[in-house]
Amino acid sequence: MKGLSIKPLLFITICLSIVFLVTAPLFLPNRIENNIIQDPDLMNRPEWAGIITIWYVPYFETATGNQVGWLNDYIRSFEKKYPGVIIDLKVLNADRLALYFYQGEDMDFLPNIIAMNLYKQPIPKEMLVDLSSYFNDKELAGLYEPLVNSLCIDGKLLGIPWMLGSYALFVNDLFIEGLDLVKDKEIQAERESGYEQLDTVVRWRLKKDLEDATDLDFFGLTSYSSSHTRPLLSIICSNEGKINNRGLDLITSYLKDGLCSNELVSTSYQKAFSQFAIEKRVATLLGSSKVLYDLKGLEGDNKGIDYTILPLPRDKENGFYLDQIAAMGVLNGTSEEARPICVQFLKGLLETECQKKLSELGMFSVLKTLSLYEDDEEMSLLEGSLEDMGTGFFYKNRTNIDSVWEDLLNIFEDYLQ
Repeated sequence: MKGLSIKPLLFITICLSIVFLVTAPLFLPNRIENNIIQDPDLMNRPEWAGIITIWYVPYFETATGNQVGWLNDYIRSFEKKYPGVIIDLKVLNADRLALYFYQGEDMDFLPNIIAMNLYKQPIPKEMLVDLSSYFNDKELAGLYEPLVNSLCIDGKLLGIPWMLGSYALFVNDLFIEGLDLVKDKEIQAERESGYEQLDTVVRWRLKKDLEDATDLDFFGLTSYSSSHTRPLLSIICSNEGKINNRGLDLITSYLKDGLCSNELVSTSYQKAFSQFAIEKRVATLLGSSKVLYDLKGLEGDNKGIDYTILPLPRDKENGFYLDQIAAMGVLNGTSEEARPICVQFLKGLLETECQKKLSELGMFSVLKTLSLYEDDEEMSLLEGSLEDMGTGFFYKNRTNIDSVWEDLLNIFEDYLQ
């Protein structure tokens, strides 16, 4: 029998294959381990994995877009960053949320993260985790100070603000022909904080003969209100919900002189906007950035009006009162293991790239050094006014700010008949 003949090239190939099969296991684990370490998603894998539940209430309307859709976009990016964590977002109305707490639901039924409201806060403060140990001084210093103060009670940080609205005065130019307005915020500060100019605008030209409209009432000022949005307080109150007598006296005088509708404190946004921009029988509308976006929408339909935007008059020491604050807290029924990932969710909302996306909603950042509207003169005016804001407290003065509103309704009652 002849011996097997193996070609040299085949022999070398077989030898190399054997060497590879013998030595490869010694190197592959290290290579795999290195790849795992370099994977950014796996680097962020938290020690805890599971489902985080959020109960969210859209307490106020954004200027444009859909805030729930915006949050869902953020949630998808967060889940991708933290594999193994699932965020379950449940959207409720305010009454439904309050009902759960008033009925004393079991802690196991309640969510991990919850939206907070400035008015008639249903969440007992004892049920919220103190977040102060999770945020360092530098992180908190980057936020508007009044916002942090509003959520700090007895040395405890009970929630984190993540989105802001702003108010302004929108003036129909039809009613102020011939009136030279001062729009610059700093100049207004030298003119009794703008109250003098507001009074001039509200009273200007309202006594003129308006042809083709003799059967309609015309007013100098209107606004709107809901259970969670009360723009009128931005003129009447300053920091902590304290009454600003100059603002209160002005509004009272307008009611007394018939310069405001008797629905001033009860009308809906839709009706107030219609009176201002569609029916054109109100000189000034006190409202949020939603007014601006809706005015631009009318321009697109060739139904627009000429208008001027003025920043709010304000108290020099305490600023103007702002209630358009979106905040979230962590309930203390959340396990110790899950709390860090809940905090990471809140911190993610505060990251610069995430805050920049608030422009998609026509809203404003809670980061005091981040400007979203430098190239938009009108929105920039509303954004700049946030430097002068004051705010109520989510807990310490909760009853106070609600009672202030009730007191104002009683004061106005004689003029609202």
